[in-house]
This record gives sequence, structure tokens and C-alpha cells, in this order.
Amino acid sequence: MATNSYFGFEFTRLMDPEEFFEELQDPLKHAATEGMRDVADTAKRRLRASIARNFDNHLTGLAKFENAYNVWAYPDRKKTSKDSLRPGVTVQGNPTWAEIFEEGGTITPAKSSFLVIPMRDAEERGLASVGQGRGHARRVSMTKEARARFGGTEVVKTDKGLFVTAKEAGKTLWLFQLVRSVHERKRTRLVDIAEQAMDLLPAKFAKHL
Repeated sequence: MATNSYFGFEFTRLMDPEEFFEELQDPLKHAATEGMRDVADTAKRRLRASIARNFDNHLTGLAKFENAYNVWAYPDRKKTSKDSLRPGVTVQGNPTWAEIFEEGGTITPAKSSFLVIPMRDAEERGLASVGQGRGHARRVSMTKEARARFGGTEVVKTDKGLFVTAKEAGKTLWLFQLVRSVHERKRTRLVDIAEQAMDLLPAKFAKHL
């Protein structure tokens, strides 16, 4: 025999919607902020790795070309501990010359007549390094250093081009090649790497929620 039954909800016992979403604000902000920071770190690692993999420059520290690329996440943890529902990331090549690695192109000297390309003899004697910091301290003249070290240098013309040579214990050192320009091929795709990193955001968000 069927009996009457009652099925329903006591809506007055449910949490107020505004209160419910208010309580979610902090965990959502935290997940969004930390998730975006993870994405920023991933983009930075992949971008620098692509430069290091495609450009063996033998430099160290801040002078390494891959360190020209930086990623800044907002909110900046160095300035605030607050989270945000609208975090952001800026990915860019810091020095003006970093663009050449993404776009490719021809490099010409800014002030002199030739670009100075270090050769093996120069590299083995520490004449291929780039100074740390910025401005004059970074742009130490390799040819000037060579003249001081070896008591002078000589420009030699061969069928392969112009070279700066010096004498060491009676031996001729081939230190630098002088060229009018060099062509730099594309070595990375900043946009592609940034988009690939952003594809990871849903998983990173879920990880921190």
C-alpha cells in the first residue's frame, strides 16, 4: 500500500550564496597566484634552455646570453605577500639585442668598422669574455687587452678575410677575425614557449587549490 512521502530541501539551512563565495575568495586567489607563478617559472626555464641549447657562447654568469631573457610574475613576491584573482606574467628579452635570437637578422657594428670575432687562440687565453654589469665595464675591448698583453698586435689579410694576430714566444697567435657583419639565425620562439607554459595553468591552479 502506498503511503504519502515528503521530499524537499530546507533552503534556510544552506549557506548564504554570498557568504559561500566570499569564503572561496582567498583559496581561489592563492591558487591563481601560485599557479601563474609556476607557469612563469616554467616559461623562464624553457626559454633560457632553448637559447643555451642553440647558442654555445662559452660565457658565464650574467654575461650568458640566455640570462638576457626574464620573466616577471604579478603580484611580485618581493614586494607583497598578497594574492590576486588577476595574476599576470611578463616574458621578455631584457637587453635590446635579445630580440635578434627570436627574429634573426644581420648584426653590424654600432661604432667601429668591423665586428671582432674571437678565435680559439683568444678563447684559450681568456680574451673572449664579456665584462659583468652594464655600460663601459661590460664592453671591455678585447683587442685593446690583447695589445697590452702581447705588446702589440697586427692585422693580417688572407684569402679567408682579415685577422688580428699577435706573437707569443715566437709563435703567431690568430686571435680575432674582423668582419663587416654576421647573420644570426632564429634560435627561439618566445610566443610559442609562453603559450606552451600557459597550457599548464589549469593543472597548476588545481595543484594549489
